[in-house]
Amino acid sequence: MIKVTNLSLDYPASGISVLQNVNFSAGRGERIALIGANGAGKSTLLLSLVGVVPPSAGGVEINGIPVLPKNYPEVRRLAGLVFQNPDDQLFMPTLWEDVLFGPRNWAFSKQKHKARMPIDAGSMANIEEKCLRQLEALGISALKDRLSHKLSGGEKRLGALASVLVMEPAVLLLDEPTAFLDPKSRRRLIAILRELTCPDGSPQTMLVATHDLDFARALCGRAILLSGKTVHTCGPASAILDDGALLESCGL
Repeated sequence: MIKVTNLSLDYPASGISVLQNVNFSAGRGERIALIGANGAGKSTLLLSLVGVVPPSAGGVEINGIPVLPKNYPEVRRLAGLVFQNPDDQLFMPTLWEDVLFGPRNWAFSKQKHKARMPIDAGSMANIEEKCLRQLEALGISALKDRLSHKLSGGEKRLGALASVLVMEPAVLLLDEPTAFLDPKSRRRLIAILRELTCPDGSPQTMLVATHDLDFARALCGRAILLSGKTVHTCGPASAILDDGALLESCGL
């Protein structure tokens, strides 16, 4: 599902090197924790997987498709990124409009290119039903008409997740998903993510950038530890997270 080969990344504005010669892959249904100290490049790496930060060297494939400008629409349909700060993702007046935005515009884009006709009422009803089902699955349907900026941190987090999941991504990319959450909301999010599946019933493939090592242990079977601008080690999450000396040496 994800293949990263000899990837190097520089910050676009300054040219400062963030990552060098990163290599890893993620198979279908895997749930992988991406861990590392502040500044290790976790968020930048996630952004590179959907083409927001292009690599300075090497490359990325999502489901066999190279992450190149000509493929960005297809790549971003396959890989859904939930930002660390939900306020960066929720930009419409209400939560309902935020969740509706992606599938409605995707349908409009397809219709426009095929027939240059507006979305018909039947298709729009199907889109709205799909969005409502997603809100219900996350237990936030009662919030759908609330102003997005008035929601709590946990409610925003679930709303941002809903806006991505409704697009049915093959790969889910999560950046610090437990940020802003109280303990109860955190436990609820873990339960939701554990149960996520793709439309075909297979487990949802996930790459999760997180400082929350207990969360990583609870959700992920494998971990990738970034340090020194590259992959320091990769292996079973339990083995890496139980190695206190390793974590200490890498700033965790």
